[in-house]
Parts: sequence; structure tokens; C-alpha cells
Amino acid sequence: MQSFPVNPLFQGIDCASLPALLDCLGARKELVGKNEVVFEAGAAVPELGLVLSGAIRVERLDFWGRRSILGRAEAGETFGESFSLGLPGGENAAPVSAVAAQDSEILLLNYNKVMTSCTSACAFHTRLIRNVLALLARKNMELLRRIDLLTLPGTREKALAYLSDMAERGGVRGEGCVTVEIPFNREELAAFLSVDRSALSRELGKLRDEGLIRFERNRFELLRGTGEKV
Repeated sequence: MQSFPVNPLFQGIDCASLPALLDCLGARKELVGKNEVVFEAGAAVPELGLVLSGAIRVERLDFWGRRSILGRAEAGETFGESFSLGLPGGENAAPVSAVAAQDSEILLLNYNKVMTSCTSACAFHTRLIRNVLALLARKNMELLRRIDLLTLPGTREKALAYLSDMAERGGVRGEGCVTVEIPFNREELAAFLSVDRSALSRELGKLRDEGLIRFERNRFELLRGTGEKV
């Protein structure tokens, strides 16, 4: 039987019910290569996605082609829920694009079928609808966290707040430090924080020189050397 990464979308649904559920939803799998567009800004999004392997980046380009990264869905995470809801008057056109951050396999579910209980009113479909609403609420909370981050005054403050948040949410604690691995390279992190890449690199270097952090590529150690909260 097909196995899937653990995801709140299927919480409370028995594994034996998944094949029937996926058939009910018209689910389909796709392989997408690195930097391949899953859906593009301005297009209608009739499906929500679940990352089976790899990662999907949610991003937006402004008029001059400057990129902002709004989020990233890793294996076991969903994307596109907020845009596939389908509002009257064609208002469900996505304001962002979903792009493969690396070679990925994704599962696409028809949103109308997800949110409309099937004729048999199966119990697992009813639970799925509840799970989707819970996911939307969770994404709204993530949006509030991002708004808080972006309203900070400078690159240093944004970098520290982001690393601190990552440490609190999944850091590995050691003696006098917390280690985190972030999902972005420097260019992507700058786009996520909405800051200049060169300015970000300078501030990270200063934080390292001040004994607040150590880092190698996307692995960071947050240090307690100055008494600041980690």
C-alpha cells in the first residue's frame, strides 16, 4: 500500500482508508524538477498539494523581477490550501507561485472534491474536511509570525528573530548552544527576510564575530556567550 509522509491532513484517518479516500479525491502524483513551476502567480489553483519528497518553495516576483520567498513546504507538508479554496468572481487566482526547490514528488488533491463530502458521506472524508480547516488556521498563524518578523527594523533584528524562532521550534540543545539547520541558502534566506543578500552576509559575519552565532552553510549554532536569550 502507498505510504505517505506524516501530515495533519490525514490525522485521524486510518491508513487502510487512504486508497479509497485518494480515489474519492481524484488524487494524482507528479514529479517536478528543480525550479519547475507547480503553479504560477495569476493562475487559478484548483488543487492543494502535499510534498511526498523534496521541497516546494512559495515565492513572489515584483514588477522588477525581485523575488520574495513567502514559505517552503518540506516532505510531509502541504501547500496551496489558501489559494485553492475558490472564491466567487474568480478571486482565487494565486498571488504567488509554487516552485520546486529541488527535484520533488508531490500529490495533488482536487480542492472542490476535498471540501465537498462525497455521496456516501464517508467518515474519513468528514474528518478530512476538519483537518483542512485546521491546516488553514495553522497557516494563518504562520502568516502572523511572518508579519511580526518583517516589521522588525533592520537586517540584524530580522536575522536574530528568525534564528531564535527556528531554535525554539526545532533546535537541538547542547551545552551553551542550540543548533538549527535552516531550509534556505543565503540568497533564499535574504529573499525570505526581505533584505539585501550582501547586507545579510555582513550582519551574519558580525554576529559570528560577536560570539552570538557560529555557522557553516545552512547549519547555525546559537551561542549563549553574551547572556542574550537563545
